[in-house]
Amino acid sequence: MPYNNTRLNSLGVGIRIRANNAWGFAATDDLEMNAVLDTAEKAWKVARASSQVGRKNKIELVPEPIYQDKYAVEIKKDPFNMDISEKLGYVKDANTILQETSPNIKMAITSYRCRDQLINFYSSDGNDIEQRLLFTGGQASATAASAGDVQTRTLGDFQSMGWELFDNMDLIETAEQTGKEVDVLVTEAE
Repeated sequence: MPYNNTRLNSLGVGIRIRANNAWGFAATDDLEMNAVLDTAEKAWKVARASSQVGRKNKIELVPEPIYQDKYAVEIKKDPFNMDISEKLGYVKDANTILQETSPNIKMAITSYRCRDQLINFYSSDGNDIEQRLLFTGGQASATAASAGDVQTRTLGDFQSMGWELFDNMDLIETAEQTGKEVDVLVTEAE
């Protein structure tokens, strides 16, 4: 069974500027100083242009305290620290169950996905907030065909937590349910 295990990293900066009673936003994935400065200038130009077409009444910002904090999603089992064979074995077992649910199933796909985000927020007011967000999910998808009809059914879940998601959402049970539902869709329509 083919599988794809990829880990991608990306970095970027987003800049928000308030000028002349309007907001300007710009972003870049180029972290060289000149590129960041150019992005800040672009955000300023967007704010300036927005002020020409935006609201006429002045926006008053509410005073806020300065925050310096860290937040991380509670992770019981970090999927990035697990052996790949454990994760792939689980997904393969679910895919086998999905394929065996009905002879009408012509294509079965099970998958998991994990996304780890580290977000840093800094403001000119002195705010410094770091967030680690981990999203984990899995799904089972089946395509069945019978008597000239083709149906596809996908079930799954994606939440902000670690691999423990699969303790709550049994991917093997989800695969079996997906197979049963797609079989009903394709056979009941005959």
